[in-house]
Amino acid sequence: MKIQVLVLLLLFTTCNIFAQSEKKTKDLTELLKQTKESRFIDIKKATLLAQQAISLAQKVGDAKSELAASQELIKCYIAQGSFDEGIALASSSIQLANKSKQQESGATLYALLAYMNRRTGNPNLSLINYTTCDSLSRIIDYKQGLADSQKGFGDLNERQGKYLEALDNYDAALKIAEDINDKDLTANILNATGIIYDYQGDYQKGLDYYLRALSLSEKIGNIVKAADYCGNIASVHFYMESDEKALEYYLKAMEMSKKTANKSGEAAAYQGMVTIYNRMNEPEKAIKYAQLDLELRQQMNDKRGLAYAYKNLGTIFQRRKDFRKAEESYLLGLKFAEETEQKIKIAVLNLQLGRLMNNSQQHQRAIPYLENVVKITKEMGVLREQSFAYEDLATAYANLGQLQKAYDFQKQYSNIKNDLITQDINAQTVRMQTIYETKNRDAKIKALEKETALKEEVIEKSNSIRNLSIASLILVALIAGLFYNRSRLKQRSNTLLTAKNIEIEEKNKLVEQSLLEKETLLREIHHRVKNNLQIISSLLNIQSDNVTDPTVLSSIKEGQSRVQAMSLIHQNLYQSEHLSNVDIENYLKELVVYLSEMFAGQNKDIEIVVDANKIEFDIDTAIPLGLIVNELVSNAYKYAFDNQQKGKVQIGIKAINDTDYELNVKDDGKGLPDDFDPTKSKSLGLKLVKILSKQLRGKFKSSSSNGAVFVVTFKDLRAYQNQ
Repeated sequence: MKIQVLVLLLLFTTCNIFAQSEKKTKDLTELLKQTKESRFIDIKKATLLAQQAISLAQKVGDAKSELAASQELIKCYIAQGSFDEGIALASSSIQLANKSKQQESGATLYALLAYMNRRTGNPNLSLINYTTCDSLSRIIDYKQGLADSQKGFGDLNERQGKYLEALDNYDAALKIAEDINDKDLTANILNATGIIYDYQGDYQKGLDYYLRALSLSEKIGNIVKAADYCGNIASVHFYMESDEKALEYYLKAMEMSKKTANKSGEAAAYQGMVTIYNRMNEPEKAIKYAQLDLELRQQMNDKRGLAYAYKNLGTIFQRRKDFRKAEESYLLGLKFAEETEQKIKIAVLNLQLGRLMNNSQQHQRAIPYLENVVKITKEMGVLREQSFAYEDLATAYANLGQLQKAYDFQKQYSNIKNDLITQDINAQTVRMQTIYETKNRDAKIKALEKETALKEEVIEKSNSIRNLSIASLILVALIAGLFYNRSRLKQRSNTLLTAKNIEIEEKNKLVEQSLLEKETLLREIHHRVKNNLQIISSLLNIQSDNVTDPTVLSSIKEGQSRVQAMSLIHQNLYQSEHLSNVDIENYLKELVVYLSEMFAGQNKDIEIVVDANKIEFDIDTAIPLGLIVNELVSNAYKYAFDNQQKGKVQIGIKAINDTDYELNVKDDGKGLPDDFDPTKSKSLGLKLVKILSKQLRGKFKSSSSNGAVFVVTFKDLRAYQNQ
């Protein structure tokens, strides 16, 4: 009877545990769903839900769900501008993904880490992260990761002004995003594409892409991103000098961002409103929003945003004739733009500094800044800022009395301005705007009327400039005619050469990208091996805390030193320019520093000299050699200087021929016993030296001469095998 009762009790307990586990799993699924939905409309709420989901996933031991929740939380941190927290969480989550073999989550986390590194001014680290994401995604055929990495490559190229490469990346990312039906990523890519056309002065295409992104984000209910896209639409209206429309969209972006706790979007809206109020000559409102923008950027450590925040402050100070503060602000903005490698912002800030110098009658100082603008915008193909630079260069040279140069730059300004005005006339920027606002027909008609008036005004400006330029254009046309025939012949031959060069460049890019991917992956492998070895060393160290037996403690220390010897090899490899070679002298110096800290003690003054200048080995030779040195130097510390306060250990490696080398480890201690035979020694360390010497196709011998001398002749295995 008692047995039956126990069985029933056990069954009841098991069922209860199973029911509780099933409930927690359902709760976790619901939490993740709510987190994703909230991230589109309320970042603060989404943050709390994501944290709860992580906690619950950890309780039930569901690594996959924990990683999904971590990704959501990182996206919340990005929207709030909490990049430091996001980077820390992404790094720890990558370790969990690796441990639990969740490769897709790992790839996505690398993409998120890359984005945050770019935003905090680490473009090189960002490139490495995106490349790792791309490599992992290709291995497992993870399309989401491929889309994320291509989008990331596009962002990095756009920041450097490589617009054609960026558009290729975005096009590739867009195809994948549409294929997997990721509407949120699709909208993000459309917006990024619009930014490039916007920067190039093609407002029609820019607005087209922005509106498509806005429409798609509103369809899926992502109000957070919709706010960002509203800000970009406002910027187009700003450049078209439609201030009321621009302000309307910036205010809309600001309210949406505040409502959803999207600090990044809120700061972007403030930044745009500063430019509007500056142009509307409302300085008090301009300074208010400039300071709000700066405070948010500093809270977020958003170096990209700080570049323009300081630019806006500089503009306000310049309007107030406070030229000193204006210059300080512009230079701070330029510093952040250069740190984050944003070429267009570097050009804009150089332009502002040039204009400031002209404004403060420092025309000679203006010229270098303006020449920088011309150089950068020519490389990027950006006409708008380039035309401004030519106009200001003309002003500078005119004030310096160099009228010929002033005339030349004014002519270049006029030519570009004509092209830009023609583009503006044909752009019809409100066309897509009116499509988006079809629900309000009266507003559509009003917008079209405003655009017609604007178009007529632009045409009048165009005619005026053309009339002023006509005399110089006639002269240019006469000269151009003389060179026309020759240029046609040259053009034909150049066309074939250009086609060939493009083909070669494309192949080179593919090869370079493939090599970079493989190198990044190999560096990551060495890094991980080093980290794993460091973990083993730490575990041994922790274990030694509870050991009192001197013999056992000594064995643990020896084990630690062997692990460290291997760890340093991998560290040297992933930090070096050449992943296949280890700089032996640098490696041995790091190793003996570690051994000194472990074995020397406070009462010993042991000098160690390493001489292996310009010798490099691959990993197959370096690891056994490092372990041999580790054993011999450790033995010297333990046995050679029993009765000495000072001592010296010399480590030398020299080449005998192309494949053979000799290692000498010599100390000035008490020397070896008279009957010492290394081949018969019971020491584990010396047995290991003997085994490793054979592995290196070498021999091991010892002698006593004013101390102990150990000599190992060995082969460079790579050179030996290639004979």
